[in-house]
Amino acid sequence: MFQFRQRPLHDKKILGEKLQEQRKRLNLKLEKISDKIKIPLKYLLALENSDYKNLPANIYSKNFLRRYLQELKLPEKFLMEQFLNERNSYDALHQNKKEKHFVARVTKTNLLDIPKIIRTLLIIMIVAVLLGYLGLETKDIVTPPDLIIFEPEENITINTSTVTIRGKTEPETKVLINNQEVLSDPQGNFNKELQLQNGVNTIKITSKKKHSKEIAIYRNILVEINN
Repeated sequence: MFQFRQRPLHDKKILGEKLQEQRKRLNLKLEKISDKIKIPLKYLLALENSDYKNLPANIYSKNFLRRYLQELKLPEKFLMEQFLNERNSYDALHQNKKEKHFVARVTKTNLLDIPKIIRTLLIIMIVAVLLGYLGLETKDIVTPPDLIIFEPEENITINTSTVTIRGKTEPETKVLINNQEVLSDPQGNFNKELQLQNGVNTIKITSKKKHSKEIAIYRNILVEINN
């Protein structure tokens, strides 16, 4: 009696293409997925674009990918192996790459192009002055407030289930931590203690003035509690 085994389909598509195709097949928006599974949008974009340069260390990236695969209902084991293979290949290709410095050389062609360059620079300066004037008029209205997170640091590992978020923003701004409003003092200082789960926890801190854009800072915290 023959025994059939299901084998993964080996194609030439990179991991990012598979993620994008499945997400579009399910008609899901990347921004909504980011809010739902609490993974920064920039990391989901990096996964879909196979942009390994802008992904955090593997201990965090693997956890992000695992949660994303579960949300997309994709096979975890096979695609996790593909992720590690692709990232290892990327690291091997770039580990010996050295930065190249280019020295500009003055040639006859460069000298002939100087008047054209000057005209271009003048146009750029005029446009910059106009944009600067308009920018000053609307800066106080649309510019996001300053936001500083004193603790915790980014990508830390702790062995407790609680962490204190402490930071500072501009006075009279609205501060949210994981979509829950936090009160700040008249100087803009705020702090809040959060309960965390074992594993990787992503914390989103946002600040917004009445008519300004929102500024967001993320903190990824790995909790390792030995039972």
